[in-house]
Parts: sequence; C-alpha cells; structure tokens
Amino acid sequence: MIYPKVLSQLNPQFNFGSCTFGLSKVKEKSARGVMWKLLAVPNIFTLETSFFGYRDKLGMEREFQINDLQKIGRDAAKALYIYSFKYNSKSSTKRKNSITTTTTK
Repeated sequence: MIYPKVLSQLNPQFNFGSCTFGLSKVKEKSARGVMWKLLAVPNIFTLETSFFGYRDKLGMEREFQINDLQKIGRDAAKALYIYSFKYNSKSSTKRKNSITTTTTK
C-alpha cells in the first residue's frame, strides 16, 4: 500500500484516481526530483491542492472551507503514520495485514 492510497481512504477530498506517478523532465530539478535522484529515496510524494475546491463523490464542485483544509492536514499526518509505521515496518506480516483505517470527526 502506498501513501496516496492510504490518504484517499482517510479523506474523500483526496482523489487517488487523480494521482500521477513518475518524474517528468521538467520536474527533475525540483526538490522531489533531486532527492529521488541523488539520495535514492524510493518514495517521494508531492501533495498539491486547488485554491478553488474539489469534486465530491457525486461529481459536484465544492469549495474548500477552512475545516476541510484542517482535516486534510490531520488526515495527511495520520496517513503518514499508517504508511510509515504499519505498512513499511519490518515487523511481522500479521501486524501489516491487520491494519484498518478509521476516521473520527
């Protein structure tokens, strides 16, 4: 499981289907590109958002509210925890297979 997938499970405003993977020629000199190339860091992600808003599950355009952005921040941190300590941990497979994601308001 990769970080963007975990985040999409926690937050419906994050659309995994809109993710792109890879490093285009124009992005090679970005911080993400340099870290990937020079340090051989295998998983580097850039989280971007619209200033306007998002499409909900029904395809309706919604404006971001302050609480939406705060929730995205909390969920991004939670997803990083799940990704880092549960999916990438060198602990037992049993622990990895027992992960569930839940959100609270």
